[in-house]
Amino acid sequence: MKTFIQNLFNSLAISAVMSVSALAETPSATNQPAKKFEVGMYQINQTAKLNLSISKVSGQRVKITLQNARGQVLHSETLGKKATRYSRKFNFEDMEQGAYLFQITNGENTIAKEVNLKTPEMIEVRPEMLISQK
Repeated sequence: MKTFIQNLFNSLAISAVMSVSALAETPSATNQPAKKFEVGMYQINQTAKLNLSISKVSGQRVKITLQNARGQVLHSETLGKKATRYSRKFNFEDMEQGAYLFQITNGENTIAKEVNLKTPEMIEVRPEMLISQK
């Protein structure tokens, strides 16, 4: 009985040490690095226009690039260190169908957003005649 209690005590002590060390390794809200920038993107209702919004910390530059599926850069822009907000409308009306990639980077972190342009398919609807009787 004495060895059973001693083994049980040792097991509990080891599991207590393991859970304390696991808690110590878990990052707290104060240890996590602050976000350097955030990106929002949405389509303007029933159009081929897209609004890109960025909010960032002052003191750093952020580069925005738009590429097509072949990797060609269609648009490139750099936000200065003093700017904290950015908003721009992109018009995709005259663009070819396919995938486009926005890349927003500050040199350390990169956010990539993909835009897929696709023309809706035309569906033929045959006319029908409905007759009702009373």
